[in-house]
Amino acid sequence: MFFGQKQKPSYEQAMDWVKQHMVADQGVIVHTKQPAPYPEVTGYFIPTLYDWGEPELARTCMRWLLSIQMPNGAFPPRTACPIRSIPAGDARALRGVERHA
Repeated sequence: MFFGQKQKPSYEQAMDWVKQHMVADQGVIVHTKQPAPYPEVTGYFIPTLYDWGEPELARTCMRWLLSIQMPNGAFPPRTACPIRSIPAGDARALRGVERHA
């Protein structure tokens, strides 16, 4: 930061990051080397999006999570083994869906 130049508040910087790391009409990516939305990361952003006054973005994420949810209730992981779910990741994704309910 240069002297005299005003930096954005951290809240705005965080929202900019989330919006830059979203896949349109889906969810949040893990990192730029894998630009695919990730259920776990998306799930734990949903409550924050509601808290920060971004309900439409939160609902977009929630709709995407519900659209990829497997018949057994789990979410497909974005890993080398796409058939097997990861309980901790499922829990984070469900936390976001639960916040919407």
